Amino acid sequence: MKKYHIEISFAKDTGAVGLVKFGDDATFVALATAVGPPPAVAIDKTARRITFTNLGLGDNGGLLKLNGTLEYPTNVDPSNRAACG
Repeated sequence: MKKYHIEISFAKDTGAVGLVKFGDDATFVALATAVGPPPAVAIDKTARRITFTNLGLGDNGGLLKLNGTLEYPTNVDPSNRAACG
């Protein structure tokens, strides 16, 4: 089974999202990046939840569309990502 990663950088104080990347987990190569500012991503720091609303990744937003929620743990060592849920 192939694994992928999502990289989201956001401001710790405001939760404002700056960049979203989708990539190959084995090589850490970015396969797609959000087009323009990603208003389709909301960060709830208290609940540790990320919500995607029709986020377009790739050329002109046409490669991949993300919808749904993702809960994330805190302070997880990269070698333990597979156990994060």
